[in-house]
Amino acid sequence: MDSLDLAARLIAAGLGTAFVAADGPRHPGVRALPLHGLAGTRRSYALTRPGRAA
Repeated sequence: MDSLDLAARLIAAGLGTAFVAADGPRHPGVRALPLHGLAGTRRSYALTRPGRAA
C-alpha cells in the first residue's frame, strides 16, 4: 500500500490495524495508541521491481 491516507480510511472502516508514524494522516474514528517502548527497533526496506530503482 502506498497511501497512508488510504490505510487510515481502511482502519476507520474496521478493515484492519497498522503501525504508522505518529505524525501520519489522521481520520475520524482512528486513534493513536502509545506503545511505551514495546515497538522495538524500526527498520525500513525499499523493494522495487527490476529496472524501477531509479
